[in-house]
Amino acid sequence: MKYKIRIENLKSQPTLAMTATTTRAEVSTVLADLLPQVHVYTAQSGADMAGPPFTRYHNRSEETVELEAGMPVTEPATGEGSIEAGELPGGPAAVTIHVGPYHRLSEAYAALQTWLQENGKEPAGAPWEVYLTDPGLDPDPETWQTKIVWPVR
Repeated sequence: MKYKIRIENLKSQPTLAMTATTTRAEVSTVLADLLPQVHVYTAQSGADMAGPPFTRYHNRSEETVELEAGMPVTEPATGEGSIEAGELPGGPAAVTIHVGPYHRLSEAYAALQTWLQENGKEPAGAPWEVYLTDPGLDPDPETWQTKIVWPVR
């Protein structure tokens, strides 16, 4: 798949999110648990959602993944318990859209890494995914759209 990659200058975005450390094989199971919890809390807290859910990957190794799964909100909000208030950073970021199932997202990350090297850009923080398609509303994984955002310097 050919990816169109561009630089966007992002504004920082307040969030509500939960963090977890899991194995690569269990990421989808963990996200299926965390994201609904954050969604329910966001609605119950009175915070206004500012867009679709996201997952930010802070650390990845061959075996484990440290991630943050949450919802962007319009204004800084207060977390409770394991749900924490946070922020997605502003500044320049390389951005692309992946169309297809989640298990092929690695193709988009590989394209982004190649693009960064070819364009003299360095990662400036943890990348994140924005789930533009709700699989509950669109059951065809081949049409799912996921935005990948990677801060750069």
